Amino acid sequence: MTGSSVGKEGDKGRFHALDFQIMKHAFDIHNRMGNCHDEKIYQNELLHLVQNDGIQVQKEVPLEIGFRSFTKTCFLDLLVEGNHIYELKTLAKLSAQCQGQLINYQLISEKPYGKLVNFGGPRVEHEFTTSTLKKTDRQAFRIDRSEWDEKSDPDQTFYSLTHDLFAEWGTRLDPALYSEALLSLLPIGKERRINIVSDGRLVGNKLVRLALPDIAFKITTSKKPNPLGIQFQKFINHADLSALFWINLGRNQITFQTLRKK
Repeated sequence: MTGSSVGKEGDKGRFHALDFQIMKHAFDIHNRMGNCHDEKIYQNELLHLVQNDGIQVQKEVPLEIGFRSFTKTCFLDLLVEGNHIYELKTLAKLSAQCQGQLINYQLISEKPYGKLVNFGGPRVEHEFTTSTLKKTDRQAFRIDRSEWDEKSDPDQTFYSLTHDLFAEWGTRLDPALYSEALLSLLPIGKERRINIVSDGRLVGNKLVRLALPDIAFKITTSKKPNPLGIQFQKFINHADLSALFWINLGRNQITFQTLRKK
């Protein structure tokens, strides 16, 4: 076993030892106080009890990510010993979105171990998350532009900006975060409601993110993108848009596609 692997096992062991103590308090809080309080109540009580155990813990720790003039700050509910992230919820049930949020924080901060703790159900729900990927791992990707129409982006503004964003941040982050950055940085980046038409009849409208005046963009992280492509093609066929720029972030590949009406 190498020195680095020994270190990782030691970190993991330390996390689980701390987690055993922290979760005892979480169960006690839920038993005493029930499940009807706001998240801040559970956060403050858990912070107090964990600190009384002599464990270093901070609340609302800022986590910032930026690219060019765009910056976004998130706040970690609890950071234990400067290395372990705890996200607290008061939901009926934890969702994949909750797990994705925590993993996103772990990837940005490069902190491998995290825990979701949900006080909102009849009993405490908790999930352990781990992410050992470094930023350099996420920056190692190849690009597929075989179905990208350069004529739709004549000065390459959208492609160049998007490429540089992925090169800086890497892959695997929340698609909404990339989209938010692009909307902030694109010359005409904005959200707009566009008409949806069926057989020449207006049937409603939908809010989309615009890359160009008549071209929307969509970022996904699908491991099996083909079914999504079928649905996006149906969407563009009925949307008051000339095209859709679709970027799918795979594990080690970014695929750029331009979808037009058929």
